[in-house]
Amino acid sequence: MLASELKYPYLEMDALFWKPNWQESSDEEFFANLADRLSDEQWVLDGNYNRTVEIKWSRVDTIVWID
Repeated sequence: MLASELKYPYLEMDALFWKPNWQESSDEEFFANLADRLSDEQWVLDGNYNRTVEIKWSRVDTIVWID
């Protein structure tokens, strides 16, 4: 896994969005949680929620897009 090789924290967007029993976070909660986790200098982020583009893309320097 890329995060392991780089020794960076691995952040999975689904884990940041979904609460126990598959309850959705509100956008406010989700955005705050994501912004908090991305405040670290280095990380690998897995996932894409289009509505989070402004939060995450302002903090990235490399994108690996796997289709």
